Amino acid sequence: MNGIFDQGREKFKYVLGTCEPVLLHRHGFLEDTWWDWLFMPVLDSDGHVGANYVTCADKTAEYIARRRALVLEALDARMLSVSNSTQVWKAVEEVLQEAVSDIPSALLYSAKADNSDQLQLECCLGFPAENDVPNILHPSMDCSIAKAIYAAIEAGKTSIVQAESFPLDSRTLFKTRQHDEVCREVIICPLKVVFVP
Repeated sequence: MNGIFDQGREKFKYVLGTCEPVLLHRHGFLEDTWWDWLFMPVLDSDGHVGANYVTCADKTAEYIARRRALVLEALDARMLSVSNSTQVWKAVEEVLQEAVSDIPSALLYSAKADNSDQLQLECCLGFPAENDVPNILHPSMDCSIAKAIYAAIEAGKTSIVQAESFPLDSRTLFKTRQHDEVCREVIICPLKVVFVP
């Protein structure tokens, strides 16, 4: 941005930026943010730049809302062409692969067809290959991740679990693809999906 501001000063012109990305450390972590801003040189009595007027507006919430709406629209469009549950999971994986900014990591488990309590891993996104992600979960597993998922299923609602509540070896599982940060919260969303062929 310094080059843009320098250009504005040299040419005595205002410079306007719309939804410009800025990486900020705020709320305790490195965050992608988007800003509208106006840079305007202010001339002194000799006609030289004596000061600069800058105003900024944080547009992060609006930008992210638009971007996430596009993800939902893409998912909706893909669902129109599926005809079985295998295709559903494949379509979800393909859409989420493109949504790395909104969903940097995801584990998607489905209930097994035999109505057992076991869950089958359908999609694993954003986790390094060295992470040992379980393919099958069951309620009796001595695994903090499985316990958290089954607790959310039992409650029948979305739960947010602090990543620090997992043992250290489990927390390395949650290293995200963005900014080399470790995520701070794990969101578990139990969904009841009815598939009508």
